[in-house]
Amino acid sequence: MTSSLSSVLPLESADTKRVLDVIDELRYQGISKYVDLPQIIVCGEQSSGKSSVLEALSGMPFPTKDTVCTRFATEVILRHHRKNTLKFSIVKNSVPEQREEQARIQVLEKFEGVRLIAHNSLADAIEKAKAQMGIQDGGKTFSSDILRVELSGPDHPNLTLVDLPGLYQAGSKSQSDADATVVTSLVSSYMENERSIILAVVSAKNDFNNQVVTRLARKIDPLGQRTLGLITKPDTLHSGSESEGFYVSLAQNNEVSFKLGWHVLRNRDYPERNLSLTERNKKEKEFFEKGVWTAVHANHLGVDFLKERLSEVLRDHIISQLPSVIHQINEGLRECKAGLASLGSSRSTINEQRRYLLDISRRFNEHLKDAIDGSYTHPFFGDAMTEHDYRKRLRAVIQNTLTTFAEDIRKHGHTYDIEEDDKNDEFNYDGNQHGQDESGSDDPSHNDDQSLDSNNQEETAAHKVKKITRELYLLKATSRLRRSRGRELLGLFDPLFIGDLFREQCRPWKGLVMECIKVIINATYKVLDTVLGAVSDEDTKIRVLSLLIDPEMDKIKREVDVKMAAILHSHFVGHPITYNNKITEIVQDIQQERRERELKHAFNEVFGNGWLVSGKQTYTFDTASFKRKISSQLEVGMDAYAASCATDFMQAYYQIARENLVQMVSTVLIEECVLQRLPSLFSTDSVLDMDDSLITLVAAESPASAIQRKRLTEKMKILGKGLDAMHNFEKRNLNPKYRTA
Repeated sequence: MTSSLSSVLPLESADTKRVLDVIDELRYQGISKYVDLPQIIVCGEQSSGKSSVLEALSGMPFPTKDTVCTRFATEVILRHHRKNTLKFSIVKNSVPEQREEQARIQVLEKFEGVRLIAHNSLADAIEKAKAQMGIQDGGKTFSSDILRVELSGPDHPNLTLVDLPGLYQAGSKSQSDADATVVTSLVSSYMENERSIILAVVSAKNDFNNQVVTRLARKIDPLGQRTLGLITKPDTLHSGSESEGFYVSLAQNNEVSFKLGWHVLRNRDYPERNLSLTERNKKEKEFFEKGVWTAVHANHLGVDFLKERLSEVLRDHIISQLPSVIHQINEGLRECKAGLASLGSSRSTINEQRRYLLDISRRFNEHLKDAIDGSYTHPFFGDAMTEHDYRKRLRAVIQNTLTTFAEDIRKHGHTYDIEEDDKNDEFNYDGNQHGQDESGSDDPSHNDDQSLDSNNQEETAAHKVKKITRELYLLKATSRLRRSRGRELLGLFDPLFIGDLFREQCRPWKGLVMECIKVIINATYKVLDTVLGAVSDEDTKIRVLSLLIDPEMDKIKREVDVKMAAILHSHFVGHPITYNNKITEIVQDIQQERRERELKHAFNEVFGNGWLVSGKQTYTFDTASFKRKISSQLEVGMDAYAASCATDFMQAYYQIARENLVQMVSTVLIEECVLQRLPSLFSTDSVLDMDDSLITLVAAESPASAIQRKRLTEKMKILGKGLDAMHNFEKRNLNPKYRTA
């Protein structure tokens, strides 16, 4: 709906009345608990003359005691009608959650419909409303409920105002400093509603800069887009004074500029308190027809123009805000429907509870199957580039985790990184030449912390590979070989010796495997929790997890631990076994590369580093010397030779066993033990087989869920009524050109 509608709705027309009525109806239904409504809020200090302004607008006397602090907002509804009527009621603006609150609501409802004809009855109505709202000295001091005052008559404009408690800065006997803070907070919260037009009442009797209301308004609405200033008590200014000049300039929107401008109202002073409204208005008109106030635009002076101005501002503001109000109502309805959908249908009987659990199980397994299969087309899986949605994609998480595990096991899964370094004449060594005697004792100079001791503690996932030259590794391997002699001939080694070297080399595997399993199990738990949360309410999710899924997951984890221990045991305890004929190929490749390096070294010794590896070149050399160089590469001790061969076989076997480990972790531990078991955790068959007591324990609605259901149902009911009211409003006799939809 555009602002053009304003031009076709006269202020006293039936359509203008309907525009205001639809918002009042929404507020009466309690929709303002959930949707901010367009409104004019009257704000000012207790001594600002705010009550006199409301009295001038409504014709009803408002309490004017400065020491009396209103403890709730008062909605004043004025309607142009041929008959005079007056009605008081309380608009419930709090969300009931407890029994005590429900009882309080029933008390409030008794207040509705109370009709008080005497115009001096507002003070009594306020006191009665305080009692109904539970406001009492020493107890509850403020209420979010609203006292509604409805007046209609031939002299009233079509206007609705929300009067807020008066601001004050210093406490007294009847008003504490703490209450002053509460009032300021309450007024600020209304001001912060961007659909509120702020009618900021300032008294000309007080210094402008000391009045809290304008500071608050300018802080919350710094551009003055939705603030209308109202100056009261202009008759208290001394003629020709600087203060009078300031307030005249203020009324002209020169000092503090508001988009809606300023207005000036003359209040009745104490001697005039018994004047009729007609006499009051006459005196006000006479006051503004003389002196400096004639410099102010006539439309910005007096109560008659204020009524017209406020009605026009409110009408235009409501019309401009209706589309966004409808949008917010629709958003609230969507949220309610989603919340109720997650709670499921109400379930008080066994059959209802079983049906509810079956529905959750079905939807749970649909999402879970997609997560396992890697099918992520359902909106549940969201955007893969966000961490939250990526964690829902279980297959992707597992694939990436296993890829990382395979890389880690290849880079960090071995205890020693044995470097085949090019060196000079000490490249080939004899164990006897490195401080070892025939008993296998090491020279003290070689006794360091890199001992090949298979009884060392197992490594963790944070293991750091130790670099070691092959020369030093073989030195230690030879020492171990001599201490492990059996009945084999010199130069040979016991096949079990390869197992000794291998167990030392694969020591970090357990830590890496355990870390991989831990990551995947945690990822699985995360997916189960997220999927279940998407298809059920929080309370049901917790019970399904704790009573059904967690016990089964504990079994899965125990089975994984048992099988992991068996897989690792075969490497850490048993002797090496493989029927992969690649082991000889790998050994041959290792030895061939070593022989090529040794030959290259011999050529470098004889011909220098510049000799050609390929091509034709003529060299002159001493054959005897060359023969000695070649022979020296082959002269090695029998034990050292055996240790070297055993090391080659260990490295070859390690490569095969490592790839086999990665395969076993991926297929046996993850795929078979974990992923293939997940669909049975919470299947529809298992729900059908559950006994009634377990069904009730899992699926019965909790008190918290019941409260949430009631809250959402009530909210949806209120929002639904609000939306119906908006649609009915649109269908009335308004020009279709200006409708909201």
